[in-house]
Amino acid sequence: MSWYENAKQTGKNEGRWEALQELRKKEGEAANKTKQACMEELAKEDPKNIYYSSNLIRDFLADFYKADYDGDGRVSLHELCQLWRPNDEKAYKKLEEEFKAVEVTGDDKLTLAEFFILGFLGDDRKNNYQSAKKVDS
Repeated sequence: MSWYENAKQTGKNEGRWEALQELRKKEGEAANKTKQACMEELAKEDPKNIYYSSNLIRDFLADFYKADYDGDGRVSLHELCQLWRPNDEKAYKKLEEEFKAVEVTGDDKLTLAEFFILGFLGDDRKNNYQSAKKVDS
């Protein structure tokens, strides 16, 4: 038996293999939840005269990466608060409420998809496109 097969068998015997498979399953379920929620949001039709400035989109996406202090590719409420620094309890509660509304996987962190599609596009749609530019045709 090769060293690889031996190590793999040892891992199976010690329960690591099952733990890894369970972790992969949970990550897959979370990815599917995110994908489903994002696809539902993206399927909603916007008015034809709604446009977003590329600078607004860039700034919003940059905020995600700036807030990801631990570099895990996901952003927690704590990380967002470090970046956006809500100045009072009311502002914090509003940010917390919005965070919980777009966090669909239950891990208390936002992926880029949750942050942008649900947090930016979805929230703006619900707020009658306040961030968008409306152009008359």
